[in-house]
Amino acid sequence: MKSLGVLLRALTLTERQHLAEMWGVPVPLDDDPEATLQLERLMRDPIAARTIWSRCDHEERQVLQAMLGPSARNWCARDVLGERASLHQPVAEAALQRLLALHFVDEETAKVQGGDLVGQRTAFY
Repeated sequence: MKSLGVLLRALTLTERQHLAEMWGVPVPLDDDPEATLQLERLMRDPIAARTIWSRCDHEERQVLQAMLGPSARNWCARDVLGERASLHQPVAEAALQRLLALHFVDEETAKVQGGDLVGQRTAFY
């Protein structure tokens, strides 16, 4: 899994500025690595996370809980997302697509064996 810092550095300055506005934190003014690091720190603040949570609709919150909640271990196989989120699979997929478009979650192909990730370090962010 990629760290939050790696994900942020992969975005354009405009995308990072838009993210900062959504998270309710100061907008980075340039492409400086220190500005990206500061954005990462600010995004980890519980108040900023609450700002995002309040912007999400019910289905998006259910999907986030299924992916990031205590029992999810920071990931969820796509084919069981609907079941874990207590939503019909097409509704869960639509919510996931909205979250991906907003850069609130990241999608990555991974190997799974017996319900556990294989060859992946566990990252929490």
